[in-house]
Amino acid sequence: FSLAEIVKGFNYDIILPEEIGKEDLQRCEADIIRFLDAKSFPVRREVSGKTVLKEIRPLVTGLALDRPSRRIILSAHFGPSGTVRPTELLTFLFGFSPEAARGIRIVKTATHPADFVGPADREIMGTSCRKVSPLTA
Repeated sequence: FSLAEIVKGFNYDIILPEEIGKEDLQRCEADIIRFLDAKSFPVRREVSGKTVLKEIRPLVTGLALDRPSRRIILSAHFGPSGTVRPTELLTFLFGFSPEAARGIRIVKTATHPADFVGPADREIMGTSCRKVSPLTA
């Protein structure tokens, strides 16, 4: 099996810098609502020295802001067409510069295996690997 067949997705915590103020957090919330309401959200990627447009909206299965912990919580689908990069959301959705986005702490908190992946393979995939019910996927 290929990685795209074994892994359904990932969860990330994007930990915003302390200097982000209340107004910035409100803007992030508005950006999240705008993104989740959108049918399409293309971003520019460099692939083999060429700039291409990548449609990332269908790859985001969950996006929320946890104000008290200053975290953006991202659930991303992974498949044959790839996945969304957390830094793409930081730059293209939230307006951070590429340099600032690279300095923001991003923690992968879970790997979602395909339903057919057995316990031994889940163990190999790591402790953050968990079976996801259809309601939380």
